[in-house]
Amino acid sequence: MTSLEYVSYLISMMVEEYQQKYQGYKTTLTSRFMELVVYLSRQYGHQETDVQSHLMHLANAISYIEDHYLETTTLEEIAIQSKISVRHLNRIFKNDYQTLPIDYLQRLRLERACTLLKNTSLSITEIAYLCGFNDSNYLARQFRKTYGLSPKSHRKIVTPSVHNHTSQIVPELPVQIY
Repeated sequence: MTSLEYVSYLISMMVEEYQQKYQGYKTTLTSRFMELVVYLSRQYGHQETDVQSHLMHLANAISYIEDHYLETTTLEEIAIQSKISVRHLNRIFKNDYQTLPIDYLQRLRLERACTLLKNTSLSITEIAYLCGFNDSNYLARQFRKTYGLSPKSHRKIVTPSVHNHTSQIVPELPVQIY
């Protein structure tokens, strides 16, 4: 018997008792009502534990991803560290973050790549490996898919001209005072 069926059963017993008004029906109604309250309270306790467990698994997954996103990390490793199945990991991530864990991992890597493109003169290949990508082509494909331009084009846009390899430093002209 499911929880809902049991609750329905208790309520129907209470309704019948009230309609028939058997001797001692008030006591029986009070007893059934108390039984219903205790049952629902226990169900709520289980549900709260499930929610806490769900949040702990999710927190473990996010923590692991954020600690290891620069390394080669698989969905299976994240699930193992979170002590849940890959399927359940995908489901709770999708419910709470409207994205999949692998997409979250990818986003962190791409954000790190953006930072390195802007603030360093490292090659795209070096950045790819430092950000957990297996090769620079994969980084370039994911970058273009997400941001609509290549890492090289992004670097040209966001990097001050001092770091931009194609620009030349123009010497200052002497100022003449009249």
